[in-house]
Amino acid sequence: MSRNNPRAERRTDTDEESITDLGELQCGDEVLFADRKRALTVVDTAMRRDYSPALDEELLTPTVLVKGDWERATPFALAHRVSRITENDGQYDPALEQTEEIVAVVGEKAARGTWDGSIVDVVRVECAGPDYDCDGSDTEVVA
Repeated sequence: MSRNNPRAERRTDTDEESITDLGELQCGDEVLFADRKRALTVVDTAMRRDYSPALDEELLTPTVLVKGDWERATPFALAHRVSRITENDGQYDPALEQTEEIVAVVGEKAARGTWDGSIVDVVRVECAGPDYDCDGSDTEVVA
């Protein structure tokens, strides 16, 4: 833990807000997920493009890059799980739908287009406010 950076301290008393839509997060927000005790900061937001050749459709879903404020913190990309198959009365059909489930992937894997991570619950513990700015926000990621 960093003595110079209070944001790197373990969080114990938070006003948690459950996040089911990553589009609600903005740069500077602090979040917890999985069994993490220290908040990670949203450092970038983007839209991930998914394409279904079976449907010839495209879907844009929000993604965020989060990173801790301590030395050697591992960045993570958070994205909504995309459903590619629907089941209706035992019949399986192609689909391309954003779900509420959120997947956490180590940042470097996401940069390479690998989105096979763990499904996590995400909570916002601190909101940055409108004055927070980060470079590279609202960029598009192609997966």
